[in-house]
Amino acid sequence: MVLDSMKAPYDGVTVQVELDRRDEAATVFNYRIDIQGELDEDVKRIVLNKVANCPVKKTLSKPIEFINEIIAP
Repeated sequence: MVLDSMKAPYDGVTVQVELDRRDEAATVFNYRIDIQGELDEDVKRIVLNKVANCPVKKTLSKPIEFINEIIAP
């Protein structure tokens, strides 16, 4: 999506995400982005900056709270 909006030439994009649960106090997402094609360093830097600031990452980086409400008849 970012590459398309920049009209950057690329052949494909592969994203891998692994969930690391070894630490009970933290949820860690390890991710790798592989962009296939010839991109110059400026375009790579812009894409990685947009990924680092995307709304999904920002949401998942915040503390999560579960609020239960029990409704009994």
